[in-house]
Amino acid sequence: MRAALVAFALVGSVTVARATEPTVKQLLAAEAQATRTCQGSADPSRAAEECSRRDRLFGRLSQLGWCFGMKGQTQGQKEWHPCGPNSVRSNDLQPD
Repeated sequence: MRAALVAFALVGSVTVARATEPTVKQLLAAEAQATRTCQGSADPSRAAEECSRRDRLFGRLSQLGWCFGMKGQTQGQKEWHPCGPNSVRSNDLQPD
């Protein structure tokens, strides 16, 4: 009985952890909002906070297989999409 309760508690905690993970759609919306505030805030400390948040969200999306832009696009043309062969991929191992 005790083992069953422990097993149930472990499975339940894993289920709760998964349920709280944001969806790609939620991450994309949060990244867009963070980018707007990062670029448009008159408050330098608020802008810095949001730029940092945007960078973290960018990393999370990249880890989930999403890329921002395709090779040859201008910055204004770039959009988030599932990564493909012509996608611009971030590489944290190489300096810009």
